[in-house]
Amino acid sequence: MGYAITDPSQIIDIQAVADGINQYKTVLQDLESCGYAVTYASGMLTKDALSIDDSTLEYSVSDLGDQIKSLYDTLVGYADDVLSQAEQVYKAQVLEYNNYVDQKKITQQIKVIE
Repeated sequence: MGYAITDPSQIIDIQAVADGINQYKTVLQDLESCGYAVTYASGMLTKDALSIDDSTLEYSVSDLGDQIKSLYDTLVGYADDVLSQAEQVYKAQVLEYNNYVDQKKITQQIKVIE
């Protein structure tokens, strides 16, 4: 895949992408903490406190906590995938730019020889 890179300013800022992903993952840690808190809270509440018409919500609340933690894992996985793809693009762009520079030098040398 070509990116037509002819100047370093055209290369993605991988550090900015990595910083953004890390900030996103930091926010996701709050989501994970929420999941643990919900699961913990469900264990502290009695069946009577979580019952409506003789049906308990105890397990539903616990399941909700587990789903929140699972969502955290999924979103962190997506973030890691985005960063991995960005790193691959960055490496390809750097390689393409270096090849462009090398080709430009060769062309200039040929012109000097002629």
